[in-house]
Amino acid sequence: LAQYPESGALRYRRLICTTPFPHDAARAVVSADSHFVEVLLPIAQHTIGQRTTVSRYRDLRRAFEAIPESRLISLNLAGVALGLSHYEEALGYYDHVLTQGPDRDAQLGRVKALTHLKRHQEAIAALDQMLLDPSWSPGEKYYWRAVNHLHLSAPDRAYDDALAAQRSW
Repeated sequence: LAQYPESGALRYRRLICTTPFPHDAARAVVSADSHFVEVLLPIAQHTIGQRTTVSRYRDLRRAFEAIPESRLISLNLAGVALGLSHYEEALGYYDHVLTQGPDRDAQLGRVKALTHLKRHQEAIAALDQMLLDPSWSPGEKYYWRAVNHLHLSAPDRAYDDALAAQRSW
């Protein structure tokens, strides 16, 4: 860094290894080179829990616009959109990730977005497929299926899934 003080790549690598994360220095890297959007992902990730969701959302959107092929950016953006109750948008980002290949987090996030959009039959169909693989998060999958059954006025099915979720946890 001393030899190449203007190198955005070197400054970026140093930033992501610094504890606590230096937000102001990270923003300075982006300001110095607006095309160096990679730094927006760690900026957004380090703001989790700091009540700066809108700022994190803006940073992730800029990063997504510059690097739409990044699954990590898309997943983070989908999660923030879901948290902001932008369900259609979140669904779009989850679908975008899934066009690149299978992804468990995107599948589950997609179900959550479908549930909030009151597309319960679609959510249940997706969960039925996901439950064919009981090796990951069965409790979470049964929970969301129970929620969707409850919304469809199927309390017996919801109860059975809630019990299955409880057993899995």
